[in-house]
Amino acid sequence: MNPRLQALLTRPDVWQASQRAANEARNVLPTGHTLLDSALHQGGWPHAALTELLTDGCGIGEMQLLAPALAHCSRDPRRLFFLSPPYLPYAPSLHALGLRLERLQLVSAQPGSDTLWCAEQILRSGACSC
Repeated sequence: MNPRLQALLTRPDVWQASQRAANEARNVLPTGHTLLDSALHQGGWPHAALTELLTDGCGIGEMQLLAPALAHCSRDPRRLFFLSPPYLPYAPSLHALGLRLERLQLVSAQPGSDTLWCAEQILRSGACSC
């Protein structure tokens, strides 16, 4: 194996799906979906990490997928941020999914550098639970 690749693969911040150590610390938020938890590394959404959902389009169930974790995070004293969502979140539906609406913050930013700047500020502030 290429020595550079080997060095990269031995870094502690690089995870390979084929290497699932039994003694790994579980620093995750359960998804609320048992089958998904069993498929994800360490059994849930990772804390202090970025998770990207890739879909064929908006509005095909991504909120149902995220709702249990978002509801859990909304019980935290910090806020949940919706940063430039593609559609305006519908408060009655979010409430019905168990989210505490008083913890939600909607941020509208211009596409591009404004959105990235907002994301950086939200993450640096420590005020974000999700």
